[in-house]
Amino acid sequence: MAWAPKAKVIDLSPVADNLLGYLETNQSAALDWADGGDGIPEFQKFYTNSSGRLQTIFPSLMILTQTVATELGDILDGGLSLTLEGTIAGPETDALVANTKIYAKAVESMLANIPATTLTAASDPVMRSSLMEIETRHDVVRSIVGVSGFVQVFQVQCLYRLTASGY
Repeated sequence: MAWAPKAKVIDLSPVADNLLGYLETNQSAALDWADGGDGIPEFQKFYTNSSGRLQTIFPSLMILTQTVATELGDILDGGLSLTLEGTIAGPETDALVANTKIYAKAVESMLANIPATTLTAASDPVMRSSLMEIETRHDVVRSIVGVSGFVQVFQVQCLYRLTASGY
């Protein structure tokens, strides 16, 4: 027997790809804006999940977590929480700390400016979204096996409000 639900639920499947596609497409301009045109290197790799932590390609950006809490009813009203993790590497700790702030500023700006139609494109049901909150954390500079120099990690957590028809 085929499943034919009457009530809809929010499907996050396309959101990660939509978000990372937007960030990859706009990163050059956003990084130029954030660093004043000094030519900071672009992210080399984007990951839709935490598998990026197993790689040594820097700078990189991944979606570490994504969760949605939805209030069901005639109107689906939910909160989409995403944690993005950026990692950069280099030989000089002071430069890493300064550059991490530039990368975080560019990511925050892109998260704040992604059009709702881009973020939720191809979603079912069709949703509207609006950014509610951004929070950024910077980790300590570390050295890791297999990487010459040091690694700096930052995390940007954002919360979007999603609204859609429940039927």
